Parts: sequence; structure tokens; C-alpha cells
Amino acid sequence: MQTATFCAKHATQLLERKEDCDRVTKDAKSEIDTILNRRLDLGIAPVIVPKSRGEEIEEFLKVHTQMGIRYWEIWKSNVILE
Repeated sequence: MQTATFCAKHATQLLERKEDCDRVTKDAKSEIDTILNRRLDLGIAPVIVPKSRGEEIEEFLKVHTQMGIRYWEIWKSNVILE
């Protein structure tokens, strides 16, 4: 998640590493999808994520605009950081 955040923050400087950044961004999206899909399995209960990991994901969503638009509200309403 940290690498994906770094890639999002420095996209213009990392053009030669675009494939690597695309791969870690895809992995980050997959992790977020997995967490949010657990919400569907739990029914009405929110998903609990370790605070440090949740903060990394939230930082990623803040700097990666497209992902943030797609996931931010769903994340905030369905995930509890502990």
C-alpha cells in the first residue's frame, strides 16, 4: 500500500516505472476490494481493520483520486479502524 501511495504521489517522476506502479496499484485495489467484500459476508456488521493498515489505505485513497472517488464513502461507512 505504501508503494502504491508513493506511485500516486509521484506519478510524473515515475513514468519509466509505470508498469511497476500499475502492478502495485492493482494489488492495492485488490486488497481494498477484499476488505470491502468481507462487509458483504458479514451482513450488517462493519469490517474491523487494524488501525495502522487502515490509515495506510486511507492515505492511498486520498492521494489516488480515482480510487478515492470510487471507494472513500464506502470505506468510511463500512470499516472501523482498531
